[in-house]
Amino acid sequence: RDWSSDVCSSDLGTDGPVVLVMTGSMGFGNIADMIEVIEKGLPEDGRIIILGGNNHKLKEKLDRKSVV
Repeated sequence: RDWSSDVCSSDLGTDGPVVLVMTGSMGFGNIADMIEVIEKGLPEDGRIIILGGNNHKLKEKLDRKSVV
């Protein structure tokens, strides 16, 4: 699936902070846990954008946690 259309069509708005998390294939660590920590510190209008390459397992895990 080409996720670029999802990002481009999203209404990210202009208010509130945005945290960009980019991961690759070098074993960054437990991204899902890191995202939960970041989420707790964000105000209600904050957003997290995750670029995870082809990591389908991470996407599924974040989807289950309703983070994505």
